[in-house]
Amino acid sequence: MGFSAGGCESLGDRLKTTAQADSPSTQQARQLVIIMHATSNPETIQIRLYGLIPISRRTYAFQLVFSLGLMMALAGGWWLVWGDLRDRLKESMAEVPAWIIPFGNALPWILLTALLLQLLEAWIVWRCFAHWTTRTSPAPPSEAST
Repeated sequence: MGFSAGGCESLGDRLKTTAQADSPSTQQARQLVIIMHATSNPETIQIRLYGLIPISRRTYAFQLVFSLGLMMALAGGWWLVWGDLRDRLKESMAEVPAWIIPFGNALPWILLTALLLQLLEAWIVWRCFAHWTTRTSPAPPSEAST
């Protein structure tokens, strides 16, 4: 059974109907999973990362830079060391677990996958911060009042 545009629309309609049928407490509980607290100051906005960890924009930026730097260091270390290390490990295969060499060979692909997942997460988290920043920022003064 394949997917068609009609099937997607009916799924969307069902989701809208379900969202409309939700009680206010259910909708509020869903919002609490995303946001911990928001104030008018954009620097103090905190979201709950994965629904578990309250994190501010500044803390998330630090974590993102640190993890990207760590991935770059691991990739650089692999590139500089792995060729010679692999040869030495093959010579002493009796002392080395069998999974070490395949893991070392796959490490660049593992790091690339981790990088792509990190970038996807960052895109979602920054969109969430932007959403709550615009939601909590004060409205600009209207021209009619002047």
